[in-house]
Amino acid sequence: MAVPAGGHRRVDRREGPAEGPRPGGRVSADVFAGDVLPFDAFDELYRALTGHDGACRWQHRLFTDLEAGRFPTDIELATGLGKTSIIALWVLALGRALARKSSTVPRRLAYVVDRRVVVDQASEIAEQVRERLEQAAKDEQHALYKIAIALKNAGCTSSVVEVSTLRGQRALDTRWRDDPTRPAIIVGTVDMIGSRLLFSAYGRVGPWGRALEAGLIGQDCLLVLDEAHLCSPFATTLTAIERLIGTLAPFAVVRMGATMEPVRDLLRRTPGLLEEPTTRRVFQLLDADTVIDGRTWPKETDDKKVSDRLNAKKKLEVEALDADIGVGAQLAGWAIEKSKTDSGAGIGVVVNTVAEVRKCAAALRAGGVPDEQVVTLTGSMRGWDRDAVVESEKYARFKSERDRKVAFDAPIFLVATSCIEVGANIDCDHLGVETCAADSLIQRLGRVNRLGASTRDVTVRLVGDKKGTDPAGKVFVRVQTLVTGGQEVHGSPATFPTRLRDGLDDVEERGLFDVRVPPPALTGAVLDDFAMTSKHPNAGARPDVGRWLHGSVEDSSLYVDLAWRAELDRLTKPDDAERLVAAFPVGARETARCPLYEAVDLLKAVRGRAVEDDALGARVLLVMRYGETTTFRLRDLPTDDDGELRAALHGATVVLPTSAGGYDGQFMNPALKQPVSDIAEQAQPTSRAQRRRLWINSGQVTTTSANGGEPQQIESDADAEDLLREVEDVADELLGRGWRLVESAGTGTRGVVVAREDRRALEEAEGDDGSLGFQEDVLLTQHVGDARTKATELCQRLSLPTELRDTVIEAAGQHDLGKDRPWWQRGVGRIEKPAVAKSDRSRFDHKINRGYRHELGSVVDLADDKVTLPPTVDRELCLHLMAAHHGHARPGFRVEALGPIVTDEAKRVLAQTPARFAKLQAKVGWWALAWLEALVKGADVLASRDEEGSL
Repeated sequence: MAVPAGGHRRVDRREGPAEGPRPGGRVSADVFAGDVLPFDAFDELYRALTGHDGACRWQHRLFTDLEAGRFPTDIELATGLGKTSIIALWVLALGRALARKSSTVPRRLAYVVDRRVVVDQASEIAEQVRERLEQAAKDEQHALYKIAIALKNAGCTSSVVEVSTLRGQRALDTRWRDDPTRPAIIVGTVDMIGSRLLFSAYGRVGPWGRALEAGLIGQDCLLVLDEAHLCSPFATTLTAIERLIGTLAPFAVVRMGATMEPVRDLLRRTPGLLEEPTTRRVFQLLDADTVIDGRTWPKETDDKKVSDRLNAKKKLEVEALDADIGVGAQLAGWAIEKSKTDSGAGIGVVVNTVAEVRKCAAALRAGGVPDEQVVTLTGSMRGWDRDAVVESEKYARFKSERDRKVAFDAPIFLVATSCIEVGANIDCDHLGVETCAADSLIQRLGRVNRLGASTRDVTVRLVGDKKGTDPAGKVFVRVQTLVTGGQEVHGSPATFPTRLRDGLDDVEERGLFDVRVPPPALTGAVLDDFAMTSKHPNAGARPDVGRWLHGSVEDSSLYVDLAWRAELDRLTKPDDAERLVAAFPVGARETARCPLYEAVDLLKAVRGRAVEDDALGARVLLVMRYGETTTFRLRDLPTDDDGELRAALHGATVVLPTSAGGYDGQFMNPALKQPVSDIAEQAQPTSRAQRRRLWINSGQVTTTSANGGEPQQIESDADAEDLLREVEDVADELLGRGWRLVESAGTGTRGVVVAREDRRALEEAEGDDGSLGFQEDVLLTQHVGDARTKATELCQRLSLPTELRDTVIEAAGQHDLGKDRPWWQRGVGRIEKPAVAKSDRSRFDHKINRGYRHELGSVVDLADDKVTLPPTVDRELCLHLMAAHHGHARPGFRVEALGPIVTDEAKRVLAQTPARFAKLQAKVGWWALAWLEALVKGADVLASRDEEGSL
């Protein structure tokens, strides 16, 4: 709702929107001149960066705040006003700040929203921004040229801005973390980004990556929590983090949403978080000319785009739930009747559960609606399947930017869960809604006549149980009271939230909103435990980070990801299954997601079928959780004890044989017996080395690759040991050159082989394996010299204080000295001198190395007080940064890390490592220390990429 900014003086002057120059053309004014960029110059930059037809006044004001380092605590704007544009505003603000050598704007933007559909849309926006900047950097006449060059010159790598989505096609793209100076946009869910911020990184991230990513997100980063009402426990945790973080580089959290009351309520109920920082504001629309910090800002609610959205007509109707029919079928009946009076309309239905989506879609079809006129969308669908829906022509009829001049003869129906509740770029002509808490209802109303551009008599039908005592029931009764009060009620952002609350006392008002469970207190002791990433290399031994992300531990708030793989239909040995899936990791777009209790029901049904089918019962499923994999034969699933099964599945990814069934491309259904399609190749991230599977049947070798060659023949009696060698002889004919066979299982009669693109994939290797696969050997002296050079460049770009700068540079210049040991050199195949740091070999001989960690050896070499360091180097910090550059020393190393070293000095160094870590962390801060580690690791990676020729 538009309100005057608290405490700001209003003035009477009005200033209408100015017309900017031609989009993409040269801005006449210098975009770096003056303290505040004028609106018309900003408007032109915004048009060029986004492709939109003009900026709003509030966007100009927010951009000005971001550029000055004034980050609001909250951005509270009605749905449909374009809050996601903060991505573009941050890019412009950062470019301007970098050009002026200012460090007020963080170099990374972490954009968090707890809906996978919205993550995908925000990622598309970020990609478009990146692509436009890349083009602008090549054209001196482009409006964005100076901004793009400032961003490009900010980092050591060649890109302008890196974009990483912590799911989907770019889920495993680690380029954002390789160069700590490179501007980057990281988009993800609360689980994916929140777990990283708390040193616990969900997904395929090892102990080294957990600390690295925590440091990069917790320093020099603006974390934007969109639709914060969906994840108020995480918003509460973020408030605690802001007070604990201690920064060497800027860090701020900005919460966004149309309904921030659930967040404020939880903050009020969380001990120790009652006070908001006094120097930061809530950003809201100005409904009058207002003076802020001595500058007059014009009224913002008069902008046509803003006014159209705020006052969009959408008449509310209510209908009591018919329990005998069910809400899904009831809304389907309403939608069919509505289509008879508005035949070409796009009619949406939003219900609260996947089960009701299924029932609603079935009722539509039973009512005569053909399949081609029904679109279903749920957050539980596999990402690949959901992408296919969003990219379809049917779905395009609901997009906000569709051509509204095009008339259709037949209606189209969209049936969805709350996955479209926020951010989704959907604009229905009419909407049927199952009642829900007030914050959710306000968001759902933003999916109908979203832009205020409809010429229809837009209707919203709300169905609910008037006897309900939960927030959803109370909202239904409240809306019913308003509708029957004699005046029309519209769901427009300008009026509906106010009318919903008017006349209610505080208790009654709070009763309309979902009440969330506060997260546990985030104390220093908890953070100490999280930050010890090498003490608990497997996250299952660590505190459950989900409690700080979601607060509640109810089964309904816990989820399980599921994938289906065809290779598991061919295997009965657990070890074979584990090896093949490890060689071809499960991708985020390959998984469906369901609540924990639904996953339990599904596996119970699968086991029931497995005990009756010997072949199915012998097959294996994998449960991958916190870096560990557990295997079960389907007939042996522990379904007799729900508690045991829930404990095994909570937070896990379950990989099933396709023959297990249970999913039809849209819905999870335990009763479904039909095999599930395997989409592993199509859904794998494009940012990593690609994988392919080769299938062997009676000696014939085939691949599912679209560009695969003709089937090839091998000896059908080849045994398991010979299978890989046999297939190598025909692999080029099937895959072409540039592939390497990495794993196999089965025989020439029936088997599977996994192939991987034979390109260097440095980001996929941790530890000593990261020293392999180079085009040629790299001498140790060259590599540490290159790392020193890269560290110098990083520190100069970041303008670090002298002591920190010299310490980071020294640590990078000494980090790999421990590789100059005969056993490590023999491990990479080097016999003669001089020593190498990187090898062209593909395998590291761990038996020769005997568990030795070269970074510990580097510390042993430098720990002697007789070794002189520059006077501006902090010796203790330098030793830790060297020790931690592969993720160990948090807090220490295992005894085996000494390898063949048996000296008393080495043992003393090993024993001192944990105390050094604890002392430095207490001095520098949890995230700041991890960030300094990231600088040393960044120098190492950048040097390696230069040596590899891939930078």
